[in-house]
Amino acid sequence: MTFYRSGESSQLASKVQSALIKQTGATDKGTDAATFYVLRNTSMPSILVEMGFISNANEAARLSDNSYRNNVAQGIYNGIAEYFNNR
Repeated sequence: MTFYRSGESSQLASKVQSALIKQTGATDKGTDAATFYVLRNTSMPSILVEMGFISNANEAARLSDNSYRNNVAQGIYNGIAEYFNNR
């Protein structure tokens, strides 16, 4: 799931979420507006990506896999690049 605050952040979240699903094959949990502190007091688009929780055994196993983490990083990069290339 990818969280955003508002405005431009929604577009960034959508691009990153789509790229993550394409790159990792993870279940698409979508995007959602949120008021988390890390998203609030910013002067630029901001998002928070959650790719799993270590309290969930299946997600913890995926997150401990180097290849999966590299795919997550590549997906985030691809989404950010698409966001900026289409502005």
